[in-house]
Amino acid sequence: MIISRADFIKEALSWVGTPYKSLQSCKGKGCDCAGFIYGTMKNVGLLPADYMPPRVSGQWYMHRTNEVFIEELTRVGAVQIPDMDTRPGDIVSFKFGRAQSHLTILLPTMKFIHCLASANGVVITSGAENAGHAHITWRLPGLSAPEA
Repeated sequence: MIISRADFIKEALSWVGTPYKSLQSCKGKGCDCAGFIYGTMKNVGLLPADYMPPRVSGQWYMHRTNEVFIEELTRVGAVQIPDMDTRPGDIVSFKFGRAQSHLTILLPTMKFIHCLASANGVVITSGAENAGHAHITWRLPGLSAPEA
């Protein structure tokens, strides 16, 4: 089954305003950045309903080099793509501390939707708060082909 990028983005937008809650993934009730991404993927059928992401402490990336998000995105079939191929609906991970530790979804407006503790929830931003941080762009399996 192929999910349209528009449907994936529409689902992501329906999470706006969900409050920040560490290690959670429940639209309208609470999530963190990973819980938002995985919850959006589950709600459109890109992940099974019983999918459970790995659990990490809230500050693992400050003291450890474990690439938890890279390992998990790879495990679910996401592939790294060059920045020049980035399209709306792709996932962008950012490095904070010692590891890629923040996940966002690129919107058609070239803004990001993500869950930020500092904003107390899921918001749309220009991405300026991530400027200067190393990033990786990911293409999810099961999404429709990107428009050029």
